[in-house]
Amino acid sequence: MPHPPATSHDHTTALNALLAALCACVGIWSLWLLPLTLSRHPLAALSLVAVAFFTTTWWSVIHEAIHGLLFPKRTVNDAAGRVLAALFGLPFQPVAFGHLFHHRRNRSRLDRAEVYPGDGSRLRATLGYFARLLGGLYLAESALALLVWLSRPRLMALVARRFDGAGLSAEGKLLQRSVLDPAALWG
Repeated sequence: MPHPPATSHDHTTALNALLAALCACVGIWSLWLLPLTLSRHPLAALSLVAVAFFTTTWWSVIHEAIHGLLFPKRTVNDAAGRVLAALFGLPFQPVAFGHLFHHRRNRSRLDRAEVYPGDGSRLRATLGYFARLLGGLYLAESALALLVWLSRPRLMALVARRFDGAGLSAEGKLLQRSVLDPAALWG
């Protein structure tokens, strides 16, 4: 019995699988194998230059998983996204929520990283704008990792206060359900 012709969807899935496998290999190399080889082969550290150049591609593959486009089957897509994000050093669910929130509520009171403020002094607005774009946003996102040390009731109250204060209480409740709920954390 002849096989049906391959579709572009089949080729895309195969390419995505290849890219995901390559990202996983880079992650395994940089997190586990490279540290084991450095004592005998210190020049192997130069391979991190290639890893650095590969990070945009790696993030792009994670990005496709966030949007549910990496693999057609959702369970495979989400599992691959979680593994690739963990190897990249990111928690998949919070990053996915934040990225999709950015698409949904760009320029809201909670997502103005790329907006030049029109109020206040021009010098202050310019300095603040470029400080956010040139690293301040990343520092703030890194500081969010400290929130894991808050008790669950305090964290839930903080989320409610921030989102309610911005008029986005529905999104705050979604964050609490999809990211901060214990069942979601184990899923």
